[in-house]
Amino acid sequence: MRERKKALLHAHLPQTKGQPIAKLYTNFRKRVRKKSTDAFVDNCKNPVRLIININHPVMDTQESVLVEHNSFKPINNVSGTEIGFEAIVYSTVAGPKRSFLKFFKSGKGYTEEIGQ
Repeated sequence: MRERKKALLHAHLPQTKGQPIAKLYTNFRKRVRKKSTDAFVDNCKNPVRLIININHPVMDTQESVLVEHNSFKPINNVSGTEIGFEAIVYSTVAGPKRSFLKFFKSGKGYTEEIGQ
């Protein structure tokens, strides 16, 4: 069985330096949800891509991904409180690939390739 590739995300962008994690989470959640609800194909327009920062051992990188329509889902704990969200994204870096984007209120997040 092939191991899935995971890439850790970095929540802070240069323009958000010094903001609390809760504010960063809220802003990132709004951005992903908005891009997930955009029916760009039905409206015959070009999609707006989501830019994410990826932590890499050698060098941090930015990647532009496309959020799949209606793929945004909140992640709740057993008591029903939201602890994060997930969405499906498409990346074209090193060939087209489909990945889960998971992000938590703690500021930790990652993308995980969906096996073919």
